[in-house]
Amino acid sequence: MMNFKFKYYGNYFWTLEIDNLLKIGCDPYLLKEIDQNFKDVHCWFITEISKYHFNDIGSNLIANTSKIIARKEAGKLLWSHKNSNISFLNWFNKIKLEIKGYTLYIEAVPCYKRNSLLSKSSLKKVNGYLITIINHLAYYVIDIIITNVSEIKANFFSGANSMDLPMLNTFIQELKPKTTIPLFRVNPSLNRLSNMKIVKINEEIIFLNSL
Repeated sequence: MMNFKFKYYGNYFWTLEIDNLLKIGCDPYLLKEIDQNFKDVHCWFITEISKYHFNDIGSNLIANTSKIIARKEAGKLLWSHKNSNISFLNWFNKIKLEIKGYTLYIEAVPCYKRNSLLSKSSLKKVNGYLITIINHLAYYVIDIIITNVSEIKANFFSGANSMDLPMLNTFIQELKPKTTIPLFRVNPSLNRLSNMKIVKINEEIIFLNSL
């Protein structure tokens, strides 16, 4: 049995703690400093450089001992961190990390913004991350999807970003995760279209994964 604690901080910023031993975080972005210490986050994942994903305040949250996985464009905001702890991954690149008795196999997978070929080609690339976590004391299948969900309009030139509910439901049907955590950042009212729980800012979710 593995114990998970997920916390959402707004936009695309969240942390996931495993067995009170390993803690990972994604897209640290804040508009102002907050009275909270994130120095216990062992590994950070940065999906892209934009005004909603990562900024200077978010960079200051990262401890020098933390591992950082990002696209190379994030380098300009990571100049104060140790280069030995930063791994820049392009799509389909993989890396293996050993942290706190866990092995993490990480692969950068393609993500797109907008819904049309024209708008996709004009925007910078975005990383998703496929993360396999192995506890050496026992092997557990950890199936979790954490994703931002928004409305995608039928527009050839542009449209809202990220995935919509039908797309997420397809992922769930194909991957069959034990736990799905949708973040309705753009339009929380979309939650009325599904039976999924909406995660509020500063809310914690605790759940278990078993064999």
